Amino acid sequence: MIILAIGVFLYWNTLTFLPGTVSTTGTITSCEMVSDSISHGSDCEPTISFQTQAGQHITFKSPVGSGSYVEGEEVTVLYHPNNPQDARLNPGIMWLVLVAFGLLFVLGGLFTYLRGVMRKSRE
Repeated sequence: MIILAIGVFLYWNTLTFLPGTVSTTGTITSCEMVSDSISHGSDCEPTISFQTQAGQHITFKSPVGSGSYVEGEEVTVLYHPNNPQDARLNPGIMWLVLVAFGLLFVLGGLFTYLRGVMRKSRE
C-alpha cells in the first residue's frame, strides 16, 4: 500500500507541475553522494545547470537522486518560463513503475487473503 501511495503521490505531483512547463537539456554539474538505505549503496543527488529559452543560466539541485547519474551527464529538465528556478528533472515513468509494483503487491495480498477465506468456507 505504501509503494502504491508513493506512486500515486508522484503521479499527482507531476500532473500539477507539468502544465505550462518547457523542456530543455541540462547538464549535471556536480553530485552530492548520499547513502541509499535500501540498496546500501550511494546515490547522486545532482546539481543541474541549464539555459532557458530566454538565455538565462539557471542552476538547481534536484532532491531526486539516482545511482546512475554522473557529473557531465546531459538530462532533460522541465521548467516554468515565468519562474525558471522552479525546475525539475523529467520524471519519466518512475511514478508508473511505483504504481505497478504497489498494485502488484496489493492484488497479491488480496488474492492470498481471499484464497484463505475460500479454503475456510469449504471446511
